[in-house]
Amino acid sequence: RHTQLVKNADGHLTHYSKIVGTWNWTIFLNIPIPLIVSERPCFDLRLRANDKQDVIYMPLSPSSMLLGVPKRGIGSGTVQPIDVSDSDPKIWQRWNLMTVERARQWIVGSSVFQMQSILPDVAPHKYNARMATDKMAYISK
Repeated sequence: RHTQLVKNADGHLTHYSKIVGTWNWTIFLNIPIPLIVSERPCFDLRLRANDKQDVIYMPLSPSSMLLGVPKRGIGSGTVQPIDVSDSDPKIWQRWNLMTVERARQWIVGSSVFQMQSILPDVAPHKYNARMATDKMAYISK
């Protein structure tokens, strides 16, 4: 049974890497506020039912994030770093709120102040309400 689970997971990961291996990737550097990270760091918007988009986001550190989008045309994708130190902090605050919303087990912040600021959003009643909306889905190739 375990072997079958590993084989199934390997097949999905191989399929996934073939899809995103040709994408264009941007690394946002010098984000003006520290990003929060949870046990669910990768936002794959291709999997959303209502507003599906071909976009993947993932924080790499408190001050950098990876963004992937499909490459248009033929050939392999690119990786491009972009300095976003002058960007509006509200963009990244929104990202942190989405990370808190998605968290189910743990959250890591860069300071006590940052963690204290999200305490109302991780209160047991809010956490339980988010858990009640979770659904399991099987994604096939």
